[in-house]
Amino acid sequence: MTGCIMVLYNPDWQLLGRVLEALADQVDRLCLVDNSDEDNSSKIPPIEHLDYIPLNGNRGIAEAQT
Repeated sequence: MTGCIMVLYNPDWQLLGRVLEALADQVDRLCLVDNSDEDNSSKIPPIEHLDYIPLNGNRGIAEAQT
């Protein structure tokens, strides 16, 4: 099983969508941890094996990786 964890902070949503679509067929699971100030779940493309975790604020890379 392969996976990809991405930590986000106010990303370019159009570019992120293209990246996620390219990765979706290459991994079994995608996980996005979002350090942005708001829940952006409505901006995430509908990919079946994608988990989105909003932190609702910039808590830093260390907390995003735990």
